[in-house]
Amino acid sequence: YWDVCARNHLYGNKYGELIIRVLVLPNHLECCTKHILKWIADNLGRNTRTNVMFQYRPEWRAYEVPELRRRLTAKEMERAIELAREAGLTNFII
Repeated sequence: YWDVCARNHLYGNKYGELIIRVLVLPNHLECCTKHILKWIADNLGRNTRTNVMFQYRPEWRAYEVPELRRRLTAKEMERAIELAREAGLTNFII
């Protein structure tokens, strides 16, 4: 999945402007969100429009996965914003 998404984003970036939407998941900031935001900055450019999204809510079978049974905390939302800044992104929205 990652390889296909990365390839498609790189391809799209060659031919136009992108808006990348990153859904932040609870308990997945350091393992996933951090690396995704860094990849965007390093490979698509620091000025890539990036929408850091906090709309996750557990539905249906998400309750079967302990770390996904809840919404994001305010602390996690703040950390996601910090991660976007640390990655060097200059054109992100929340």
